[in-house]
Amino acid sequence: MVRQHDGPDEQSLIAEVLGILPTVYATEDLDDTFARITHAAVAAMEACDYASVTTTNGREVTTRAATDDTALAGDQLQYEEGEGPCLDAVTREQWVLTPDAYEDTRWPRFSARLAGELNVHSMLSVRLATTALPGRNLGGLNLYSTRRNAFTPEQRDIGLLLAAVASVAADAASSKAEMRAAVQSRQVIGEAIGILRAQSDLSSEDAFQLLTQASQRMNVKLRDVAAQIARQPTSPGSRPETQDR
Repeated sequence: MVRQHDGPDEQSLIAEVLGILPTVYATEDLDDTFARITHAAVAAMEACDYASVTTTNGREVTTRAATDDTALAGDQLQYEEGEGPCLDAVTREQWVLTPDAYEDTRWPRFSARLAGELNVHSMLSVRLATTALPGRNLGGLNLYSTRRNAFTPEQRDIGLLLAAVASVAADAASSKAEMRAAVQSRQVIGEAIGILRAQSDLSSEDAFQLLTQASQRMNVKLRDVAAQIARQPTSPGSRPETQDR
């Protein structure tokens, strides 16, 4: 069911954004943060009836935090047809607007299906990117409207603001994941070094060098070599295997 708008509510939008911001860096649940952003778009934007976030992993695209089935279906149409505002936003443009799907010839297959199957007539997609890494492809915020020419310049700017918050959240979550992976790598490497030192007359530097040589020789990541050593059953006086099999 299409939500009926009573008009722009700037105070509501400000409250929504202020409520989201404290969780951006602290959140362990990116989907929850994205959901708050997409629901804020629907609640506070006059133009927006449905919203979603598309995230990318290489060439794979995934919809997250869709406010309802229409937003999910709109995203899926783009993935199926291989064209649409979101795909252009995440690959080429900072933001892409289609005022009237029936008259937009840039994505003929998608536009016809969007209007004909979903009764969605205008759409705004904004790339998720940070100032520090503007070329980094994090995905896109997708805003759908059942009305033609719904996204005025003012509504577009609100969409850009919400996308900026979503970008920071996505970047923060990615950084956290990278930090956790780095910590886990250091832990397992440290454990492997400890095993080598305990069972061989090696210094920490020599043990690390042995791991590095094994990694290069086997063409396997250092962390994976260390994890293999850490998993090996060992007995006193034995030396974990670091040679090619």
